[in-house]
Amino acid sequence: MRRVEHQREHDLRLRRWFERRELRYLLFGHGCRWGGRLDCKLFLRNGIHLRQQRGRHLFVCVACTSDAQCTNGRYCSPAGSCVQCLTNANCGDAGMVCDTAANQCVMGCTTNAQCMAAGGGTPACNTATSFCVECTSDANCSGFTTRVRCNTTTNRCVQCVGTADCGDAGQICNTATNQCATGCTSSAQCGGNTPSCNTTGGFCVECLTNTNCGGGNPVCDPTTMTCVECLTNADCPGSTCDLASHTCN
Repeated sequence: MRRVEHQREHDLRLRRWFERRELRYLLFGHGCRWGGRLDCKLFLRNGIHLRQQRGRHLFVCVACTSDAQCTNGRYCSPAGSCVQCLTNANCGDAGMVCDTAANQCVMGCTTNAQCMAAGGGTPACNTATSFCVECTSDANCSGFTTRVRCNTTTNRCVQCVGTADCGDAGQICNTATNQCATGCTSSAQCGGNTPSCNTTGGFCVECLTNTNCGGGNPVCDPTTMTCVECLTNADCPGSTCDLASHTCN
């Protein structure tokens, strides 16, 4: 009992010590270096436990903790990344609004006519969000050769939204990438740029694990099953991972 009480007192003193200082810890092995350009935010585990426990990390490396640490007029998001906007006020007064899901400035709208007049490849108005987007229906995708279906969730023109869009040549729609892929039951049936079989979905993919990737894109994205440069900051020694593009900054 005395040992537990002593540990609690120690943790409380340590916590107060941290709270009195603005600490910027950069951790080895997590894409951070001492004296580098990254800041780290402190996250307390279980209230006051500051010890690093096995398999658990007390610090998270981030690109910023304030707007002053961002360049090119960007802003620091609550998640600790530099983004184009956080609110509409960050997008100026030229009819642009902030897409807070992507933290990007987009053209605001109430009608398709406003979007078509603005140009920029987003001719349709998503009236639910008041953003100009690439498509809200298949009709907006008629100008493309292969991307003729509209994914109404992402408002992007894509190759397929279901297997019926892929014809009858053994192709299956990979709904994670919205691309038609070769159907398979084993990797022996796959090849080229998609050498591995996703037996759950029944189609060939670029990767199943990191061992299928290499070069400039050494990490397998488990959602799209494609090889990317990074998924977390840990994949980017000395920099941070842009989670939208999966590239190291």
